[in-house]
Amino acid sequence: MSVLCCHLPDFVLELSRRQEPRSAERAGPLLLLDAEERVCALSPEARRAGLRRGMPAREARRRCPEARLRPLDGPAGQAGQAAFLAELGQWELPVEELGWGAAYLDLAAVAARPEEAQPLAAELGRRLRTELGLAPALGWDSGKFTARAAALSSRPGHMRLVGRAQEAAFLA
Repeated sequence: MSVLCCHLPDFVLELSRRQEPRSAERAGPLLLLDAEERVCALSPEARRAGLRRGMPAREARRRCPEARLRPLDGPAGQAGQAAFLAELGQWELPVEELGWGAAYLDLAAVAARPEEAQPLAAELGRRLRTELGLAPALGWDSGKFTARAAALSSRPGHMRLVGRAQEAAFLA
């Protein structure tokens, strides 16, 4: 296998900020709530305040009274996700959606080694920055688990390629 994991950190939060730019200018913790009134996305300020995904809105409000709570705009999120997946689909390789702003891209047909995957990952990163205005965190490996761990440990705009020989050390 040859798997590229593409992760757009804070994807739905960024989409929400684009929908309401004036609201984005205000500093402080921001939370997006799902239909069950649970936190489904949160700003870095909210994370630093100790708030977490899945937390009920009532508890979040109690823990951080200054937090702004807004409902998730489902249609805008779905449109953004569709645009993201369409960009990944440009190469006509298998894509597996992981959730908001995250997916695996199967590179087995075009790249088997890190040095073959690197230029493809760099190109994908450039395309996502240009077309969506978002910088992905990318991870590559021969398996999904390590590719995802590599993406989640990368900063936006960076990639981490893990070869078979480095898997154990990386995961440790």
